[in-house]
Amino acid sequence: MKSFIFLLIGFYPLVAFSCPKGVDEFGRIVEREIDNNLEAQVDAVTSAQIGVNNEAKLGVAGAGSQDSRIAAFDVDTVDEIHMVEREINAAATASTQDTKLFKPDLDSVDELEKADRKFLKYKREIKTSDEVVAEATRKKLPVDSAEYRSQIRSKPSVERFKSKYAKSQLEFENRRFISEIGKTPPGKKSVYFDVENSVLKDLNDNIFESKDLGDAAGNLFNSILYGKIKSDPKLATRLDGKYRDFKSMRFRFLLDEGEDATALNNALKKAYGEAAAEFEVKLSATGLKELWATRSGQTGNPRKWFLAGTGSNPLEANMAARQARGMLEEMGTSNRLVEYASRVDSLSKDIKDLEKIRTLLSRMPELKKAGVLVDSGNGKFILSKDMIGILRKTKRGDFSSLKDYRKAIRKQARGLFGVKLDKVAIDGMTKYFEGVDALSPPLFIRSRNGIDLSSANSGLVSVDFTGVGVDNAFEAMNGLLKATTEGAGNKKLVEGALKSIDDHVENVTESMNRSKRAFNDGTQHVSGAEKPAVFSGDDGMYFPDKPWTRSEKQKLVDKLGGEDPSKYRVTFVETKYKNGKPIPADLRSEYIVKAEKVEKAIRKAVTGLGEGQISPERAREMMIAIEYKPAQAGKSDWDILFGGKINHHEQTILRRSLEAIIEADH
Repeated sequence: MKSFIFLLIGFYPLVAFSCPKGVDEFGRIVEREIDNNLEAQVDAVTSAQIGVNNEAKLGVAGAGSQDSRIAAFDVDTVDEIHMVEREINAAATASTQDTKLFKPDLDSVDELEKADRKFLKYKREIKTSDEVVAEATRKKLPVDSAEYRSQIRSKPSVERFKSKYAKSQLEFENRRFISEIGKTPPGKKSVYFDVENSVLKDLNDNIFESKDLGDAAGNLFNSILYGKIKSDPKLATRLDGKYRDFKSMRFRFLLDEGEDATALNNALKKAYGEAAAEFEVKLSATGLKELWATRSGQTGNPRKWFLAGTGSNPLEANMAARQARGMLEEMGTSNRLVEYASRVDSLSKDIKDLEKIRTLLSRMPELKKAGVLVDSGNGKFILSKDMIGILRKTKRGDFSSLKDYRKAIRKQARGLFGVKLDKVAIDGMTKYFEGVDALSPPLFIRSRNGIDLSSANSGLVSVDFTGVGVDNAFEAMNGLLKATTEGAGNKKLVEGALKSIDDHVENVTESMNRSKRAFNDGTQHVSGAEKPAVFSGDDGMYFPDKPWTRSEKQKLVDKLGGEDPSKYRVTFVETKYKNGKPIPADLRSEYIVKAEKVEKAIRKAVTGLGEGQISPERAREMMIAIEYKPAQAGKSDWDILFGGKINHHEQTILRRSLEAIIEADH
């Protein structure tokens, strides 16, 4: 035991994390816990019994993780609305005189609150009207409800913003940029500048709930930054390559060999800082600010959505940008352009410390027994994909305190693995995951395909290849295990580790490409026509030439379910409302995101070890596809299709979960 404690002393701080002060503090926490007989507390908790309906209401509709929450009316609020309705009707029945119909102005939250007070004051003078009741209902929506957020997205100013930027395409040269990597002209040296949207998934799924708005925000930032680069002679005259995809912008600048890069880096810092500040102002001016105003951490500050770094090659620049993720708190309210050269020694220490933390976690038998850790194949344990999934979706920066963050992780792990995690395990796994994630290599896409949803007339078939980020992190952990960390200098150690990680993560890219081919094969199998889907990153869209029947949709699900069932998140969204009217193109993206969130919410609600749940192993063997027909007014139509290995009892659990989630959303 003494030798075990000795190993913990002197650890160097890893990626910045606000709770403990690096591995030193982590080691001291472990030591205290051991002194408090931590080992005697292993396996003391049985799995929680969570019913499908309760999980849907608590974990999905309000009290659970924000990643898959479907917001709903507050019960007290709805009751109050009904009470006001009854009083309005009673007053109207008792009165014979015409009264002025009160229609409050709804331009701002303050005016909403004033309108509420005025409405209640004059409620006995108001004539019965469906419009008034509807207006009262609308005013009473909780700020974080789906309906309220939809109203924000429907503002004219937001529509104008989306119309201007959602489809904006800067003229970049991805193929040339990729082909010239490593081919610096004689007598020159390269400086690469990488800027990535580090919160894109959270923006699409939880802030904007619209991929079009996520694209629009990215396009706005990119246009501001690129404009500043072009307008600065120190940058524009040295710009030699530019790359852009759905998440990142990358630039190559050429300097004379031996030329000091300080002036160039200072110009980049200035352009980047000014662009981030201008972006925050312009995005807030669209009327969207309420969507992120209540969020804490990085997602609550648009100035920190886009992180940047520089290096002598694209990988170094991307690693520098990723290092910025762990430096957000020390940056304060400003942004910092991270230079790779300044982080090499720190990266080397981080890599060594990651292996120490991994070894420490491996000495916790409860983690291996519960499946939180899995054998990587060589007797060394790394985080399981399910645990990585929890850590990816539950970000420390989204919580006001470390205690709340640990509580959220503990709750999810208990439901999924049936084990109660102590703070030592949670802090260690968080550090390990965040450290490896910061080392994951960049993705290069030869062309960026915009998806024009307005061209669809017979429904939308959307696919999202699930778990790509989880798979990347899992393979990065495997790659880091294979890297040599002993006897090498800092620079060599970092280069070797990044090369090993890159080799392993490449397997994920190849797997996703196979999945894309399988999806195309599936749609052609149903339609009989060789019409490919359009892909953007890990998302894809297929536009049928004619509306698909239920059996045709099931045919696609059956084919994909025979491949890798849980890899495909497929949704079928109509392009016409229930009343037959066409759905505007700018709303289709929102409906696709909503359908995807329902699929995620179902999986979250039913997957676990509690009563009425489906084990994670079984959940991976089944495919869930969502069928969604929006209503212009009233209730929309929802249904679910199944693929893979699934029995009748499991289908019943899933259907009940769908019903509970949709009911909670209304």
